[in-house]
Amino acid sequence: MRQLVALFFIAASSISIAAAANKCPDIPPSVGTGHRDFNADIRLNIGSFGKLKAGEVAIKAEVAAKNLFDKYPDANRRAVIEMMYASYCAMVDSSDIPAREKLDRLEAFSERLQRLIDATSTTAPSELGLRQQIQQGPSPQSRQEPSKKAYDLSQDRGYELLKILEIKQGEPRDTLRIGCVPWSEVACLAAGKFLILLSEAGWKIDSDQVYKVEPLIPVDGISITTRGDELANQETLPPHRGRWVKARPSEVVINMAFTQMGIPVRSSRDPSLPPDTLGVYFGPEPALTPTDPAKKVVRKQVMAFLSDGTEVEHICSRDSDEGCTSARRSWENQVSKYLRNKSFDSSTIREWKGARNSDGSPVEQVARQKTWLASLFYLLK
Repeated sequence: MRQLVALFFIAASSISIAAAANKCPDIPPSVGTGHRDFNADIRLNIGSFGKLKAGEVAIKAEVAAKNLFDKYPDANRRAVIEMMYASYCAMVDSSDIPAREKLDRLEAFSERLQRLIDATSTTAPSELGLRQQIQQGPSPQSRQEPSKKAYDLSQDRGYELLKILEIKQGEPRDTLRIGCVPWSEVACLAAGKFLILLSEAGWKIDSDQVYKVEPLIPVDGISITTRGDELANQETLPPHRGRWVKARPSEVVINMAFTQMGIPVRSSRDPSLPPDTLGVYFGPEPALTPTDPAKKVVRKQVMAFLSDGTEVEHICSRDSDEGCTSARRSWENQVSKYLRNKSFDSSTIREWKGARNSDGSPVEQVARQKTWLASLFYLLK
């Protein structure tokens, strides 16, 4: 590969698979399996990706890896992924597609396999079932370590939050206005650190600065603030009451990101915000919300499925019925299989399948399925 740098970004605990500049990695000679037809199966699976677009590659890569894991349970999983990536990189490099598209395909492929590495390297919940775990609450052994702080952005937490904030959403991202209460130095320093990370994740920052804000009712933690235009002509309610309003797509992503990090998040209204702008206001540093690691792992996968659903929406909005149907079926089957593997009860799986059987266009149906997944995320809090 003369001009193409293979993209496979990994955490320190992950496999060392990054290719040297200007060439694809060598295909590993062994994956710890005695099956003679293993290499042929790898080539067969990777060969089927040749005509797929970057978005479809992202969806199909994990399916192919899981199929290989199921067929060859004695294989070294990280070596399987190394072999898949090396084989796909070589195939893309030898094709005549534009260089930019080659990079897009490799990035989508490697990002999805990295998620699979992250997911399989963590202990899965027991067969007791997540619903029962939710009712019982986190065990004493699984509670958040007391040494960490909510506004800590050490390397591991910063990297984790960065990857969440890069999640795809169905509509253009809102501009973010970052603010802090002026009487808390900790809040303002945290706002500055998070501003840099949000910018690195690709979010546009209003005026590239931290605003000083004075909330009517000060609270600790983070307040996600919208203009609240739909409430402008509503009757004013006392402070202890509120109204349900539909969350903006950017609000959902930001809320999930901070919730996943154990940071308390509240919603508020700021009519002074410009249109298409979301306020992220920092109060005094709160205590971390205790998080069951098993639930956190599942929430991470739910967010990945939400991102995949956005890609399916894009495919269905621009491609033929056949392409939409194929991408959607693959996505739905992945979610269904994951719910079964994680011991969700039958009613939850029926709810997921029922979300598909709704009226409207395929894009509208996928949007409702994504809403169901978002509800599942918060059920796991």
